[in-house]
Amino acid sequence: NLYGFENSPWWMFNSNFKVSDSRTLTVDLSHSLPLTMNSTMYDIGPLFLAIQQGECVELISSESIPYLDDNWMRNTAGIVDYELSDKQFENLTSTTSLVVVRQQVNRESGTYPECDTDDDKLYNVFLNEAMYYIRPAGFYRAQLEFGETAEIPFYVTHLGKPADNVAVNVIVTENGYGTVLPVNGVTVDDTDNVTKSTNSSGIVSFTYRVAKEMSTERKYTISPCKGNQPNVTTIPIDGQVYQFSYSVCITETNCILQDETIGIKGLSSSNGSQPYTWERDIYPIFRQFYHLYPVMRGILNLSDYNSVTQYHNLNLLLYAMSLNFTDANYMPVTRDISPSKQNMIINWIMENLNDMNYDGANTFIASFDDVGLDNVYDHTPELVLYPNCSADNTVIERDYPSCGNEFRFGVYEDFNLVRDSLNNVQNCTRPLFGYRINSQFNQNACNIANLQLQLQDAIEIEFATIPLYLTTLYSIADGCNVEIYNLLRSVVIQEMLHLVQAANILIATGGRPIVDDASVAPNLPTLGLPGCVHPGLYIYLDKLNISYVHDVFAVIEAPNITVVGTTQPQLSNHTIRQFYSEISDCITFLGDGIFIPENEDLQVSWPWPLQKNSTVGQVHIVTNTSTAKDGINEIIEQGEGANLIDPDDADAGQLAHYYRFQEIVCGKKLVNLGDGRYSYSGDDVSFDPNGVWPMRPNISSAGIFPETNCYTEAMAFHKVYRALLRDLQITFDGEPKNIFKVVELMESLLVHAKRVMRVKYDQDYTCGPVWDYEFAEGLDVEEEFEREDSSSATVWYYYVAGAVFIALVIGVLVFIAIFCGRYFSKKAKPSQHNTIPLETLQKPT
Repeated sequence: NLYGFENSPWWMFNSNFKVSDSRTLTVDLSHSLPLTMNSTMYDIGPLFLAIQQGECVELISSESIPYLDDNWMRNTAGIVDYELSDKQFENLTSTTSLVVVRQQVNRESGTYPECDTDDDKLYNVFLNEAMYYIRPAGFYRAQLEFGETAEIPFYVTHLGKPADNVAVNVIVTENGYGTVLPVNGVTVDDTDNVTKSTNSSGIVSFTYRVAKEMSTERKYTISPCKGNQPNVTTIPIDGQVYQFSYSVCITETNCILQDETIGIKGLSSSNGSQPYTWERDIYPIFRQFYHLYPVMRGILNLSDYNSVTQYHNLNLLLYAMSLNFTDANYMPVTRDISPSKQNMIINWIMENLNDMNYDGANTFIASFDDVGLDNVYDHTPELVLYPNCSADNTVIERDYPSCGNEFRFGVYEDFNLVRDSLNNVQNCTRPLFGYRINSQFNQNACNIANLQLQLQDAIEIEFATIPLYLTTLYSIADGCNVEIYNLLRSVVIQEMLHLVQAANILIATGGRPIVDDASVAPNLPTLGLPGCVHPGLYIYLDKLNISYVHDVFAVIEAPNITVVGTTQPQLSNHTIRQFYSEISDCITFLGDGIFIPENEDLQVSWPWPLQKNSTVGQVHIVTNTSTAKDGINEIIEQGEGANLIDPDDADAGQLAHYYRFQEIVCGKKLVNLGDGRYSYSGDDVSFDPNGVWPMRPNISSAGIFPETNCYTEAMAFHKVYRALLRDLQITFDGEPKNIFKVVELMESLLVHAKRVMRVKYDQDYTCGPVWDYEFAEGLDVEEEFEREDSSSATVWYYYVAGAVFIALVIGVLVFIAIFCGRYFSKKAKPSQHNTIPLETLQKPT
């Protein structure tokens, strides 16, 4: 290590270096050099690397370190390399030390001359190699329960070589907030101050032990909080942190203290007994982390029993708390509690999962139903105001044909909603069938190649709907429009299930699902879905609003039916039902022989066992015609309903997606009136537009300026999105267990989406999630300004020349107009004509 002199007016921070066997000296100055307020390199004079030899210095190179060169830090990361001569290598690896020196302008201010030269230049030392260097040979921290121990070895070097028989002292130290209580809760070799000597390899070990039971409250003799606080402050959080400093002692009175410390956390043990309860055992722990990790509130409310005990959230908690400690998705809560408390929580979760038997209406809905308005967390200085949604969520009357009117089984209630023009679809085809009215099963088109192509189209259809539904879901502010949020989330989860199901069928037939590819990922806005599904429908991204749900979402999921009492031509082949029916018919025609038994293990299962009476459906492992058709029927039933229009005949009695969207449109629950009669006249489905972030429609990376909060948050979201696609592709490429990582990334996507929704895009809109496959680099504002400045003379020249030219053209035109007007006014004769009233003219389309 190279250490700086903090009291020096030419202060530089510490640095690291190494000397290789090939005589290359590498020095890392990335954290050493000071910066200006504009983040440019501060000019502290010419700096050199040198070897100090007594009262003089030997420059390693006559060339100074070029830290002031343009883009030096960006191009080199602050790392410099020098080739040493044999003499320099011998000196540096013996008893001399490496230094960073500055050449002094005035001789009077210098200290060291250059060795073996008559040059009168003098140098001051800015960084000096430490004679002794000590560091832990492993972790700098450990977590222990009462009675547990951890042995931590230290490695000591003297000028880069192992230091034999050197005394090392370890002592408990204050952490800046006073002595942590209880005193001596953690000891080192059963004391609070111990000195031991290194062995011939320069290694010495110390044993740390939690000697006292830790409390669930952290106590300080000096308050860590701002303002006038009592001398002793108690903070309710698990465990206590004890810090130990260490030093090398050359003599009994000359010890070199190192900057780093060892941290030992004493964990609070569990005192609970089975059966564990929420109030006594779980809530006191989760409540702490509800405050400590506010970002978690976007996923679940750790302080609320109803939020924690939702089936989806219990499974997420169980998975996150069961990961390896070093896993990036290891739950932060778990890092701060003892293994005994962790096991207690896992046992409590398992007991709840085993006992669960919800009815279908309460399953797999939003992760934070009960999160209130106080859960907004500030993460950036540029925030829009939080949407002020009303407490009762106003019910707005909806003027749509289907709302408030009774309709019968087999009669579609809103004809104009889903019918595309013949002109939009007449040339549309897909692998298994030609796109035409009343097309019949085509045996010639049904082969394994076309089947796999249409299954890939199925994956792309499900993929295309997910960004649409998620963007609208993300636009709902926390605590607002809760019922609509729950409804949308349940649909999104089922769409993900459908994507996995289509992929399983493709894998079972020997195909390879593709998701992580620019040609497959949705490119929004667009006209129509893949596979000739609703080819005339304009599909775009927008925040939650009623007309958007009516015009886009409900159309996508619209049932494939015939309207009673109309003579208008019906297009029956453009719905999702017909698309999947073609796949089902072809599978039946080809038979069980197309399925590969060995591919069963490559298929993806739902990340965790489904709840009893679950309405989310299931992912079928496909081994034959029957299981493949079961999977297809699952997709059709959840989207449109099991029958042509029977809303109740979907999976486990849950409404199909189309009817759930229509409940949002109408603001009322769908009611079965009996005798095949239905009406949107049930309980209110409240919508409050003030509880929606004003997201810019069709947000894209190409329209976001760099170096703005919108750009930063949108880029962060996009990185998680692309990571999700990569992991999903890995899952389909033979690692089905990787689906757990996909679920983790989906939850991370939610957190980033909430962040990006809160930052401004402009004065009218907030930013939003970017689903572009490639994040396009927007205009580099600084480079554009520099370009304009450098060519300002040329720009003004063209401005002036253009203005003169335009003035000349206008003058000529005026002259011609005046001349022609006078000439034709003399020749023209009066004419009679009928005046057409202006209001009768048709507006141009």
